[in-house]
Amino acid sequence: MNSIIDKTAIQNVIKQYTGVDDADEARNKLLSRGLFSKARESAEETRGQVASAVSKSAEDALASVAGLTNLTISKRTLPEDQETPQLDYFLGQDIDTQEDTLDDIESRTLFGKATADLYEARVERPTDAKVIDTSSSNTDDKGLSSGKVSDLLNFIGKGEGGYNSAHSGTIGGKIQNSSNNAVRKGKKLTELTIGEIKEYMDIESPSDKDRLFAVGKFQFIPETFKDTVERMELSDDEVFTPELQEKMGTDLIMNKKGRRKLQTFLYQDEKTIKKSTVDEAMLDLAKEFASIPVPYAIKKGEHGDWPKVDLKAGDSYYSEGVSGGNTAQHTVQETKDILLKLKGSVKMAGQVTSSPRPRTVKPTGVMERPPL
Repeated sequence: MNSIIDKTAIQNVIKQYTGVDDADEARNKLLSRGLFSKARESAEETRGQVASAVSKSAEDALASVAGLTNLTISKRTLPEDQETPQLDYFLGQDIDTQEDTLDDIESRTLFGKATADLYEARVERPTDAKVIDTSSSNTDDKGLSSGKVSDLLNFIGKGEGGYNSAHSGTIGGKIQNSSNNAVRKGKKLTELTIGEIKEYMDIESPSDKDRLFAVGKFQFIPETFKDTVERMELSDDEVFTPELQEKMGTDLIMNKKGRRKLQTFLYQDEKTIKKSTVDEAMLDLAKEFASIPVPYAIKKGEHGDWPKVDLKAGDSYYSEGVSGGNTAQHTVQETKDILLKLKGSVKMAGQVTSSPRPRTVKPTGVMERPPL
């Protein structure tokens, strides 16, 4: 800046005193007239005036910026009695379907891993969330628990079995070695550890009386039992107590993959866009528990390997059409009644029924959009 000012100021003074632009010629003229010192002083004075003007303009510009900043800050400042809205406010409305929100959030390229992880921690996600803590559930002498979800657990248990119920599998569609008071090596089922049950489940022959195929109040079969144990991170040393069975039953209903229709039905509310019907929830439940009836007729093999035979409404999904096999223990109507009673009653920890992107709805007196 100074070099430009020097050059411009000196050129102007040279021209003023000599009438020429050439520096060497002008110098000679000034020297010959004894005016060089005066010209230099005038140039210095001119340079100072220009610098002062530039400095003043810079100060004015900075003041203007500060004024704009203060104005912006004041417009973004809320009244003392009004709290700053939290992120939840801007997540208050749905603009995507639940199916999209739940299934595709990890794969969206718009979201980095950290963003996806943070969002996943907040969004309702029934296949991953630890939903209900049944550790405080009370049990009576009939094995019935009290508390949320327990109405459905007890309904299922009435058709599946008790805490000590077990059988060793099926042969030709017929259940083998069924007992409501299973004992292995002098220990009741509720006294066996997870590790011991796994060992008995590893026995291959359904005719072996020691084999455990379906166990407990919810008749866990080997694959489902091991998946639930892994999902809940249970150790082999934990005992298969009634309390633990209740927790495992809750996890099976609310967290098992492939049961989205049932899970959505239990937590959906007016904000949920892609809702489940009672028939969809009931079919999911029937696929999990042989004692639950299907809501409508289903053709053999319509869902892959199952069903094994043509079914009518009210049949067990796992019926093979033989005496002594799996049969539904409830009517279609009473199953629908219990589901409708529980519709939308389950709330997950940190549940947010919303999209990760804000809509244009905004509170009074705050910025139009949340900061990035």
